[in-house]
Amino acid sequence: MEGFFESAPLAEARDYERRMESYIDPESRPCFHLTPRAGWMNDPNGFSYYQGAYHLFYQYNPYATAWAAMHWGHAVSKDLLHWEYLPAALAPDEPYDDKSGCFSGSAIELPDGHQLLIYTGVGAGRRKPDGRMGDRQTQCLAVGDGADYVKYEENPVIGSENLATGASIEHFRDPKIWRCEDGTYRCVAVRQTPRAAERFCCLPATTRSRGASWACLRKTTIVTAPCGSARTSLSLTARASFS
Repeated sequence: MEGFFESAPLAEARDYERRMESYIDPESRPCFHLTPRAGWMNDPNGFSYYQGAYHLFYQYNPYATAWAAMHWGHAVSKDLLHWEYLPAALAPDEPYDDKSGCFSGSAIELPDGHQLLIYTGVGAGRRKPDGRMGDRQTQCLAVGDGADYVKYEENPVIGSENLATGASIEHFRDPKIWRCEDGTYRCVAVRQTPRAAERFCCLPATTRSRGASWACLRKTTIVTAPCGSARTSLSLTARASFS
């Protein structure tokens, strides 16, 4: 992938998972359910069909069978039954994602043939009354070739400035992106408000090739319903320029 640089945290994760995988007996894994290459997994991310294979990323801590700062694990399959592990796709290695990691997101193929990942970066937020540092969740991009991914240099592309006054910067996550017939891109995410009403962020965007610069044009409520731990209320319309 042009411009790819393997940061120290990503290189360490890739080396560790490669070594630890050799200690896991293949016979101990399920026949067709995907398990992490090593360590811990939870949410599936970026499930997509790209370059002739199904790509499945997942929330991942390669270092222990417990939650920690999240990476994106990566596996591919031709039939959804037999999986091949690829090196970890994302690691927490930037100020906007190096506190709690690279949270959930989605993937889509761009017109130029690259694969776009959009994910929630969790960096340091505000100091809490008890002295603990809170999270700041923002939406970030990475572009790759199916194996290696380059984080967008102007991340985060959707930040707390897009949220209404009083909305939680700690619970603004899980973007799902798709491309419409008119060539624009839309993204749905969730955020939390003090009233704990659920809403979704919808962001159409014009596009050239890759990267993005999002600008919020208007805010309208599109749905209100409780859902899990992130219960939010917001809709955004934005225009993005991909280059």
